[in-house]
Amino acid sequence: MISHNATVHLIGNLGQNPDIRNNENGDYTFLSIATSDTFQDPATDTYWRQPTVWHRIAVYNPLPLERIKRLQKGKRNQVEAPLDYYKTKAIVEGEERTLSEPKLVAKN
Repeated sequence: MISHNATVHLIGNLGQNPDIRNNENGDYTFLSIATSDTFQDPATDTYWRQPTVWHRIAVYNPLPLERIKRLQKGKRNQVEAPLDYYKTKAIVEGEERTLSEPKLVAKN
């Protein structure tokens, strides 16, 4: 995994209630956060909105269950996490290529 010295602050609305899971390495939670921007054209004084972008966040060593239960679909939330990348294979224009995709992993 490639590691960069960058931190991401995401502020958006939860697209679904938190998905709490566990395995042999401990508990973790997936969050789905939607973000979009609204801009104003100063010449015409009109507003327009960019399409919604969805972000899937994995939270390891999650917050206490009582705090996670307060996170609800549609509510505005903020996540701060280091930005990492992982490699994945994909078929692009008929060829298999290795791509680097961003990954946010919040560690409480």
